[in-house]
Amino acid sequence: MRRISTTLLFLLGLFITAQAQVITTDPEFPLPGESVTITFDATEGTGGLEGYTGDVYAHTGVITDQSTSSSDWKYVVAEWDENIPKAKMERDADNPNLYTLEITPSIREYYGCALRDETIETNGVCVSKQLTDHEKAKPTGGEDIFAEVYQNEFNVSITAPSDDPAFISQDSTITIEGTASTNTGNEQLTLYIRQISR
Repeated sequence: MRRISTTLLFLLGLFITAQAQVITTDPEFPLPGESVTITFDATEGTGGLEGYTGDVYAHTGVITDQSTSSSDWKYVVAEWDENIPKAKMERDADNPNLYTLEITPSIREYYGCALRDETIETNGVCVSKQLTDHEKAKPTGGEDIFAEVYQNEFNVSITAPSDDPAFISQDSTITIEGTASTNTGNEQLTLYIRQISR
């Protein structure tokens, strides 16, 4: 019996992780020298803050090329026992389970590392209630929430299929969708499909 598996390789592609359901960014591909809006959905992940009506704050910092691990956050804007206006998330008037945090005028300036030569790799966000409660929102599994910070202006993300890896039955049809950070007409995306016979 011959088995055929298909491997899809998408050059420059970046797969969306499960934590992207908990927070999203606008723009989708944030750059260190630009501002970004982080939107937190309290209904996703562990749902620890779903339906909460009090103030919500972000415990936030960045992972840089100088970090020793994913827990070695740099330039954290406030300690756990501090609730400061800069880290307060704004509740959406139409959907009380959505919150936004404006990181402006740029990621580097917001975190106070504008004059450093470190490479910012990810933006870490831990969302919690007032410090007296300390209930947190986490992705399913309880890990920290990270949003990737991109180094190049041209980036691509595969949005469908959403499973990673995706298993497709032989002779079935699959739709592949993606988004790009820019569309100047000068970029070329190439999708490689390789069949492996066993």
